Amino acid sequence: MEVYKNGLLLGTRNVSSWPYYANGGYIGLWFIDAQDALLDDFGGGNVVSGPTATPTVTSTPTRTPTVTNTPTITSTPTVTHTPTRTNTPTNTPLATNTPTHTPTVTHTPTRTPTPSSTPTSTATPTRTNTPTITPTPSTPVFTSANFIYDGDGKRVKSVMNTNIATTTTYFVGGHYEVNNGVVTKYYYAGSQRIALRTNGILNYLLGDHLGSTSLTTDANGAVISEMRYKAWGETRYASGTTPTKYTYTGQYSYTADFGLHYYNARWYDSYLNQSHGFWEWCFVVSARTRTHNKMGVVS
Repeated sequence: MEVYKNGLLLGTRNVSSWPYYANGGYIGLWFIDAQDALLDDFGGGNVVSGPTATPTVTSTPTRTPTVTNTPTITSTPTVTHTPTRTNTPTNTPLATNTPTHTPTVTHTPTRTPTPSSTPTSTATPTRTNTPTITPTPSTPVFTSANFIYDGDGKRVKSVMNTNIATTTTYFVGGHYEVNNGVVTKYYYAGSQRIALRTNGILNYLLGDHLGSTSLTTDANGAVISEMRYKAWGETRYASGTTPTKYTYTGQYSYTADFGLHYYNARWYDSYLNQSHGFWEWCFVVSARTRTHNKMGVVS
């Protein structure tokens, strides 16, 4: 823009950078103390005379969506003073509050580790009850006996109970028996028992004139046990371990258990020198228990 007075160029102003230049806005001139000034646009337009209204600067604050709203008011009037005291004011457009972008402070919480209370394991002594070891009796004491017979009255099973263990024996006549799983076989010469084999071990039996077992030898003939008897069958001498219970007169002996010999249909008491039936034997056992402190119960 150029400003002339009476054809004389007084000054220029570049308005291309003004905010409204690109939008086809108007350019206003502001004269200070120039009431009789005349303006000509040199283009055949209208001529405006008279005083120039002084624009009122209005500050329109723009509310910024931040906590603090600080409007900036910019009023920059440009006064051009000429020697003829004709002031050509430059109309400065209304001040525009440029919103200032205030960054929003975002508080990012910092994770602070919270100390954990770790319980301390305290060893609590455990009371241990130590069982008292009761020594097992070394000498078996008879407590009871049970017998099973077949239809012919022959003994087929016996169960002997002591304070230590229970012994179960199965019988097949006088030739074969199983004692707690151990098999024993007997061998005869006529009616005389002469040998036995237990778990594959062979032993020979030598008897006296009554058929009682007197000597026992191994397979090589070496003596391993000897038994001698009184007149009525009580043992008067013994050495070694006799591997069979067929002893006095070749009959099965329970004298070490409850004091009687088994004679098939009868039970024989060598201490009383008498033989008894079943009920008589029960009475004898009771009598011996009272008199001699021997124990015997049969069911």
